Amino acid sequence: MPSCLLKVVFLELLIVIHHHLYYSQALKPSGKLVKVNFTVAALLSNEETLANFRNELRSQSGRRVSVGEDTVVEMTLSPLAEQVSATPLETAYQICDSVLSKTSRLFGVIVSHQHDRSEIGPLTASFTCSFYHIPLIGVTARDSSFSDKYSHSSFLRTVPPYSQQADGWAQLIAAFDWTQVVLIHSSDVEGRILLSRLETLSEQASSRFTISKAVELYDDDRNFTRVLEPVAKEQVRAILLYARKSEAVDVLLAARSLGMFAPDWGWLVSEQTLEGAMDLDSAAAGSSVLPQGVVGLRLSRGSERLHLIDAVRVMRTGIERLIEKRCRPDPSSDDCEELLKVNSPRSCSEKSGGSIFGRRRRRRRRSVRSIDDRRHRERRNIGSFRFNTRRYRRSYSWKDVGSALYESLVAVEFNDGATGRVAFDANGDRRHAVYQIVNADATGRLIQVGTYGVPITIDPAGPSAARPLPGVSIAAGRDAIGVGGYVSLLNVSMELVRWPGNMTYRRHMKDTCTPGGHGRCWRGVGRGGGGSREVAGAPFSFKRKTTLRVVTKLSKPFVLNRTKEANMSCMYNPNPVNFSGEVDCTWQDPNSGKVYEYCCFGYCIDLLRRLANSTPFNYNLYLVSDGTIGNKETVNGAVRWTGIVGDLSTGQADLAVAPMTITPERNLRVAFTKPFKYLGLTILVKRKPPTSSLGSFLQPFERTLWVLVGLSVHVVALVLYLLDRFSPLGRFKLARNQQGTDEEALNLSSAMWFAWGVLLNSGIGEGTPRSFSARVLGMVWAGFAMIIVASYTANLAAFLVLDRPGGHISGIDDVRLRNPGNNFTFATVKNSPVEEYFKRQLEYATMTRTMDQDKKKYYDVQSAIDSVRNEKLDAFIWDSARLNYEAAADEKCELMTAGDVFGRTGYGLAMPQDSPWIAEISQLVLNFHESGFMEKLDTRWILVNETNCKKANSSPATLGLTNMAGVFIMVAAGIVAGVFLIFIEIAYKRRRGLREKELELAKTAADRWRSNIEKRKILRRTLENEQHEEAATAGAIRRLTPSASAGGVGSGSGAGGGNSFGYGMGGGGGASFEPGAVEGAAAASAYNFRSPMVMANANNSSLDSKAIV
Repeated sequence: MPSCLLKVVFLELLIVIHHHLYYSQALKPSGKLVKVNFTVAALLSNEETLANFRNELRSQSGRRVSVGEDTVVEMTLSPLAEQVSATPLETAYQICDSVLSKTSRLFGVIVSHQHDRSEIGPLTASFTCSFYHIPLIGVTARDSSFSDKYSHSSFLRTVPPYSQQADGWAQLIAAFDWTQVVLIHSSDVEGRILLSRLETLSEQASSRFTISKAVELYDDDRNFTRVLEPVAKEQVRAILLYARKSEAVDVLLAARSLGMFAPDWGWLVSEQTLEGAMDLDSAAAGSSVLPQGVVGLRLSRGSERLHLIDAVRVMRTGIERLIEKRCRPDPSSDDCEELLKVNSPRSCSEKSGGSIFGRRRRRRRRSVRSIDDRRHRERRNIGSFRFNTRRYRRSYSWKDVGSALYESLVAVEFNDGATGRVAFDANGDRRHAVYQIVNADATGRLIQVGTYGVPITIDPAGPSAARPLPGVSIAAGRDAIGVGGYVSLLNVSMELVRWPGNMTYRRHMKDTCTPGGHGRCWRGVGRGGGGSREVAGAPFSFKRKTTLRVVTKLSKPFVLNRTKEANMSCMYNPNPVNFSGEVDCTWQDPNSGKVYEYCCFGYCIDLLRRLANSTPFNYNLYLVSDGTIGNKETVNGAVRWTGIVGDLSTGQADLAVAPMTITPERNLRVAFTKPFKYLGLTILVKRKPPTSSLGSFLQPFERTLWVLVGLSVHVVALVLYLLDRFSPLGRFKLARNQQGTDEEALNLSSAMWFAWGVLLNSGIGEGTPRSFSARVLGMVWAGFAMIIVASYTANLAAFLVLDRPGGHISGIDDVRLRNPGNNFTFATVKNSPVEEYFKRQLEYATMTRTMDQDKKKYYDVQSAIDSVRNEKLDAFIWDSARLNYEAAADEKCELMTAGDVFGRTGYGLAMPQDSPWIAEISQLVLNFHESGFMEKLDTRWILVNETNCKKANSSPATLGLTNMAGVFIMVAAGIVAGVFLIFIEIAYKRRRGLREKELELAKTAADRWRSNIEKRKILRRTLENEQHEEAATAGAIRRLTPSASAGGVGSGSGAGGGNSFGYGMGGGGGASFEPGAVEGAAAASAYNFRSPMVMANANNSSLDSKAIV
């Protein structure tokens, strides 16, 4: 089995090699020329055009393309021509049965349509060819729907779409100096695409204009007179008409019946409108429907024959470039082989992506590719091979070839075509088409007055720049081509143009050179003033009023007024640069209807005077009756506006010069100019001087924290005392155990002194704890004190050093605004744009809800400002311009604005939606900004007294006595307390000394009394002892035996009196006693010896007792 497989693989490889060699030799017969046939089909309108196609294709056939060193491919273009069918179904069958079936090498189709039919034929052909990836070139199809590559992927055309006229119109509008136009367009796709294109072009700097109204012509409403009546009443006189051929005549007749072709009107019409009117003129044999004075664009060289010539050339050039791309430098490559051998579909029953097209579907064959060649073939998506023992065949993809051919055709570009420069955009549409600018004369005949699409180089430094053609306007469509020149695609001779009513108009030509603009200069048409010379021009795009009714409202500093005295006039100043002029203005009481006269002045009045001086209009100024800008109200189910917006909407006013905020709601009702004042929202508060309370130094900590700190000091002191008292290592125990120690024990007073000293960071010389437990607590307390002191110092800087005078709040993000409390009130004007702004912003929902719930409502600005000044309102939110003025003009400097400006917006001048003045006045406002005029108005009216009040300083404030007064008062209080306590101590010590003296005397007396008592007790005991001794002596004497003389006669009498001494002396002599007697005698003798002292003490005791008594 493996051997058989190897044989099959080897056989297949031999077939591949044979195939490659065979076709390589086929591509290089004799190494010189390869003839290849390409069929090009054509479905054209008539036989004459078909004959022209065959002749042109034969003339283009036989071209040779060198694809290698010695290989040349000769192109043979075979025609396949038929007249296009009249119906879509017949056109589809015609392509499937008459075109695809007659050739297997169909490389393209050229199609047109019958002139009396619509473009359904090319549309059907495009659908069919796009499905089979066959390139299709249209020579007459101009519908914009063919630009949709999703449905028409293989379609390209040598004619431009109708909507491309918008580019030429924009150039003409700029050349005519039209700023306002009205567009009347059909309701089909072409009309809407043209409207979209014009809206885009109107915003470009080279052709800036405004479509004031767009009127759509519907198929179901053929009463064009009723449709055009609102246009006839407009002030805009420049009309753009884009109508289908079928409705062009009816629209022109309706416009003529409304007098819209009278003088001062200007008409610019489309090519279809011209064709419709001209076809009717031809049928009417001399009677003209086309009004005199209309200007239009008409495709130059737009015949089918000329475009057919360019289409054949495009087809031939595209095939040539595809051969060069695929066959160079290797003619034997797979891409080249595929292009030269591929077959196109033979019928509509085959799939568009099949590998071989023909009546019979062949099976696809695969081959074993080499590794090096596999990636290349997969990228090209050529297909796969199948091998068998039969003859080898290669499969090709027509889809790839057809898509590549279409890309090659779109890339074709040449400048010398029969219809001019031929090129295509990405959608296959013709670029660089040339149009004739035509003008209808009194007979309806079209006269060419210029061209559009032919590049013309203008050198402003050359002699032709002064006057390239009489009255030529080339102000639009310029592109820089180096220094000193530009290219214009528009060339129109205004001297030849006749407008409706056979009118001509004169304008002033301005020479404009832009400084720093690389030397570019150009000529532009202006309305007059400052022009270099007068040339022919176009009518004004609108018929404007020369006297405008201007409305305003009182609002500081924009509009102020004073009562006009009888027989007195306002101080009018004709110089608009002088800001001291007044203007007459009136106000009508809405209740009584009485009209009051005033003299108005202010920011907006000076702006109005400058505008009137720069534009040709006069004005009558009046104050709006209800005094409001305007609010939306619903009356009987109908929505209406009040105030200035209402006057503009109803036509009572032509211009509003007032501080009107530009909002989306107002912009739907009126038209605004560019903002004349850029501003935002800010907050007005009352300026309060910096007041520091006596307890300012206590602000860093709350009361609770202060209480806790004070309590902690005493608790720590108590614990320190207890720890040192009960610790075995404390001084108290050591003092008891060591009698000779010099250190005193830590008492409660010393512990208190230690705790306060550590907290206040003062030196501690004595009374420190000795025990280890107490010292650990002391270290912890020292760390606590360090943190507390550092935190206090930091917060004290925040409260005192950074404290600066000003308002209460820092801006719109202040916490008192975002999280409102009962002690802080703020508001804005009810039903105002500021209130609407807060309602639209979700982040301010809490603020909006708080203002809505507030019982106090403010309906005008002045009352809110007075409430802030009287401290009835803490903050007022309003336009920055007004609040800056109030803060600057406040003589007492009580008011100030807080925070940054937010909610950026602007004040604009307002006019009715269809006002012809909107563009010009808006441009003037921009010019005023650039010239610095608006800045001068700001300085004059808004920042009038700005320098009189001190500004808040952003640098840290210097501490003063007011900031630290509490600290000094605390020191003074300490001094007073010390003095007071010293008097208390003195009084206490004095009273305590007297008491101590009394106690000392009492103690002395008590001691003496106690001593006497002791003495008496001793005396009594002595007496008792003596008596006892005397009794003992007497007894002993009685027991004695006398042996001598009469010396012992009185033996017992000495014990009872003072004579015992003599007795003893006498009794002791020469007598013989017993032992007991001897002891008694000795005792008696001792008694007698002490008796004098005893008696003396007895006497002293008697005296002391008397003294105590």
